This record gives sequence, C-alpha cells and structure tokens, in this order.
Amino acid sequence: MAHFLSVLPLAGGNVSPTLLIAEELESRGHRVRILGHAGLVPELERAGLAGRLEAFERARPWNPRVADPGVRSMLAWLPLASDRGIGRDLEAAIARERPDALLVDCMVPGALDATRRSGIPAAMFLHTLLGYWEGQWSPRSPMGLWLRATGTSPFARDRMPQTLVLATDPEFDQVGAGRIPRDRIVQVGPVIPDAVPPQTTDRDGHVLVSFSTIAYPGQLDAIARVIRALADLGVRAVVTAGPAIDPAALPAPPGIEVRGFGDHGSLLRSARLLIGHGGHGTTMRALAAGVPVLVVPMTRHADHHLVAAAVARAGVGGQADKDVTPAELRAAIAGVLESPATTARVRRLGERLRRSSGAERAADVLERLPATPSA
Repeated sequence: MAHFLSVLPLAGGNVSPTLLIAEELESRGHRVRILGHAGLVPELERAGLAGRLEAFERARPWNPRVADPGVRSMLAWLPLASDRGIGRDLEAAIARERPDALLVDCMVPGALDATRRSGIPAAMFLHTLLGYWEGQWSPRSPMGLWLRATGTSPFARDRMPQTLVLATDPEFDQVGAGRIPRDRIVQVGPVIPDAVPPQTTDRDGHVLVSFSTIAYPGQLDAIARVIRALADLGVRAVVTAGPAIDPAALPAPPGIEVRGFGDHGSLLRSARLLIGHGGHGTTMRALAAGVPVLVVPMTRHADHHLVAAAVARAGVGGQADKDVTPAELRAAIAGVLESPATTARVRRLGERLRRSSGAERAADVLERLPATPSA
C-alpha cells in the first residue's frame, strides 16, 4: 500500500477527474489524501471520499463562483496559479506525514517549487487538451507572462515533474511536437465516470443543456438564447443551471425543464444532444455516452474554443458563438440533430471510449511513481 497526496484547487472541471483517480487508487488498497480548498468538502462527500481533505491554510482565499463575472473575475485566476501559499501548505503536509508520491494539479504551478524540493516522486495532472496548457504557459499569453513575472512558470528551473498525466483521448487530442517535453507525457485517456450506451432513438430523446459550474461573462444570456432557440424548434429539453446561475433567472417555456442540478449520467442516457460551453470533462462524458455535442464557448481564456474545434474536427457535433443570432443558433442546433453522419460517428466514438478507463490508466502510472527516482 502506498500513500498518495494530491494537490487540488477548487477550480471547476479539474475536481471530478482527480477524485475519480483517487477513488481508483483507494479501491486498490492505497491511501489518498487531498490537499485543497475547504470548499471541496461537498465534492469529496459525493465521491465517497469524506474525511480525506487537508484544507489549505496558507493559500489565498479563493472562490471560482462569482455573482457578476467580468474581466476582473477572470484576472483572479492569475494569483491562484502562482499562489506560493499552496506550496507552503504542501511542505507542511509533507512534514506531518511524508507521502510516497504526489499528484499536483496543473492549475497551480506555484506549488511546483515545493514539489521539486521535497524529493518525492511526483506527477502533474493535465485534465484538458495539451494545446491549452502550451498556450496558457506560453510567454506570449497573459497567464504565461504572469507566471514568469512571479517566478512560478513551470518551464523555469525544471519545475515541471518528470511525469505528466494527460487525461485526453489520443484521437481527440493528437499530441505533436511542442514546448512541453513529450517524453514526460503519459496520455491516459479522458477520466470520466462510466458511461452507458445511448438508450433513446433520434426522435424521442431530449436535449441536455449544461454550461459551466463557474460563472463566465455572458453565460446567463447565452443559456437563455439556447432555451429560446430550442422552444422555437419545438424540441424538448432539460436545462441544468448549476451553482453559477439562478434557475429562476432563466426562461422556462413549454417543453423546457429548468433545474438547478441534475445527474448527468442519468440525463445523458436519454439525450439526443448536449449543448454546453466546451468543458472537456462534460464534453467527453457526453461523447462516451454516444451523445453529440454543440459547443457554445464562453471565453477564449479557457479551453472552450479548443474543445469546440476538436468536436468539429472529429465530426461529432458542432459549435456556435455565444453571441450568434437566434436564427443562426436554431440552424446550428438543427444541423447537429438532423445529421445521421454525426450520429453514426459519435456512436462509434462512444463505443471506443467506453472500452477504456482513463482513471485506471492514470492509477497505473501513479502506482509506478514510488519506484521511480525523483529528478
């Protein structure tokens, strides 16, 4: 049995895949602790990991969910990435009980100095398309400039661990040459909950509308436009607003059910289309269930546009700008719903994705870490 310590910020779509890996490790008899924001408690309880959290004490106060998102709220992500307080919390956690291996979320490179100094075998977890991280950490991006200015760039002083666990599908995310050392990357596939084959025909299912759990500028208006477009098309839909949006603020015309939350696993079983913002985890979960995806990206500061492009490239859905006209949005929705070729491609992709388990492959990689000398 090995002791794993995972450094995990509360930052939206990064949480679920890490907890799925933690569950897999614990099912194999290992001990897992999560070092992260106190707001993770409900997430751990839902994952059956209650009591595994060591809450940050020196990290900056942080909440990704804001009532009125804008440029200032987007800039708040910069100090999260460079927060050396997370590194100090990591050092304290290691001093209390030295783990055998570390898993560090790629959203907090400010913790990598402490990771390297510890001498403990470590992996960094990349939970969306590799091109996003190469862009985010580039010296030409706002994030890359900030990380260099604060001395926390993962490219400097060989901060980057020797093992990078990339949770993307090799066909969906084709890894070519780039700045991140390719010999360190282990592409394990998407880490998503188990999916089931579609249990609906093309005509009797609903459309599932699910955007980010984090508030992005314009998200409320974008969801409202999607609802109106679906109503105009006469399509039945279920909308899960999530914690970022008040369901009462959304229109609910006949045939459109608006909920605060919903079990995506159950809802996808009878869905004929997912309309979302392009979060990697939700998108891959829909595709694994054999459900096509229409991506309406919320911001270019996240991975949404890259996921949208990958969906379009694979021919398993479509994309629409969040500010499109109602007529253009209706055409985009109908174009995916009425395409037999898209349905056939996504069913084949779903069959392949259901045969693999990114969580199991990631756990295999992490189990090898304690036997690997640190750099």
